[in-house]
Amino acid sequence: MTRILSRISLISLCLTVLLFLWELPFFFSPGIINASSNLIYHAYVFAWMLALFWTRFTVSARTTINFWFVGIYPSMLLSVLITLPFISLSGVARTAAGFLLVPFVEEAAKLLPVGLFLWYLSRQNRWQPSASDGSLLGWLVGAGFTIHEDAIKRILFAQGWSGSRYNPLLPTIVGSGGHFLAGHAVWTAFAGMATGFAFLYRKHRWARIIPVIVFALVVLDHARVNAPEGDLFFVRWLRWILGDGELTIALFLASIVAVFLIEGYLLAKWGRRDWLFSAVSIKEAFKPGSFISRVRQFRNVVDYQRLRRPAHYRLWQWDGNVEFEPASEMSAILFALAQKIGLHPENKFEEVLTMSIPADRKTYSGASADPGSSVEA
Repeated sequence: MTRILSRISLISLCLTVLLFLWELPFFFSPGIINASSNLIYHAYVFAWMLALFWTRFTVSARTTINFWFVGIYPSMLLSVLITLPFISLSGVARTAAGFLLVPFVEEAAKLLPVGLFLWYLSRQNRWQPSASDGSLLGWLVGAGFTIHEDAIKRILFAQGWSGSRYNPLLPTIVGSGGHFLAGHAVWTAFAGMATGFAFLYRKHRWARIIPVIVFALVVLDHARVNAPEGDLFFVRWLRWILGDGELTIALFLASIVAVFLIEGYLLAKWGRRDWLFSAVSIKEAFKPGSFISRVRQFRNVVDYQRLRRPAHYRLWQWDGNVEFEPASEMSAILFALAQKIGLHPENKFEEVLTMSIPADRKTYSGASADPGSSVEA
C-alpha cells in the first residue's frame, strides 16, 4: 500500500511539474526581473534555513518539492474557492471580507496541508517529525502561494535585502521605518513551526496551545495588512498591539533560534544513547566507484542521516515506554540503510530502541572501511 501511494505521489508530482512549466508565461507575468527576484528571495531564505536545520529536519527532498507545489496550486485554489463569493461583493461587504475573512481563510488553507502531514506522521507512531520540518514546509507552501498571488496581481511583494534590519535575513518581507509586512512565507513558516513543535512536545498539554496562539497572531497580522485605509479605532489598535508588523517577524526569528537549540539538545542527548546506529559523515558518500554507485551511496547516506533523527525524536517521546512494533520497523529500515552504506551494526536493534543497553557502551564494531574497527556512536 505504501509503495502504491508513493508511486501515485510521484506521478502527481511529475504532472504538476509539467503543468507549472506549461504555465511559466503566467508566473512570469509580473516581468522577468520581478518574477526571478521573487524566486531568488524565497530560495535564499529557504537555503539558510536548510543550512541551519540540516542536522535537524527529517523530511525528504521530494517532500519539500511537493509542498512548494501545494502552495502554488491546492492552497491557492482552496482559498480562492472559499473567498471568491465574498470578495465579489461590493462596498462595505467587500471591504469587510478582505479584512476579516480572507486572512483567516488564506492562512488556514496554507497551514492545513502542513498540519495534516505532520499529524499523519505523528499518528503513525513511528518517525517523529520535528518543529524545523514544520517551518521548512510552511515556508515552501507560503513561498508557492506568494509566487502565484504575485503572478495574479502582476506585482512583486518583496523588498529585497535592504530597507529594514530584518531584510538581510528575510528579503521577502517589506519593511521601512517602523512599518513591516511579513508576507505569506513568514506567516506560514511561523505557524508551521508552532504546529511541528506541538506535535514534537505533544506529551505536554501546554504545547497544544502554542499553534493556536501563533495562528491567531499571523491571522491578525495578515488582517492588519489587509485593513482598509482610514483612522478606525480597531485598525489603530491592531497596528499598535502588533508593533506595526514587527512583532510577528521578531518572534519568528526568535523561534527559529529557540527551535534550533531545543532540537539540537534532544538529538545530542538521544544520539549518545544510540550505540548501534552510529552517526556518519556525508563524506561516506564520496567513495571510489561509478557515477551511478556514487549517486546511490549519496542517497543512502542522506536517508540514513535523515531517518536517525525522527527515530531519536520518537525515542525521546517514548522515554522508556517503547512500543515494540513501530520500534522494530524503524530499526529494520535503519539497519538496512546502515548495511547499504557499509556499516555493519550488530543485529540487536531491539535492545537499542528499548534502551536496555548499558549507558556506558558507546561503540560498536563494524566500520565501513574496516569491519573490525570501532566507530563512535
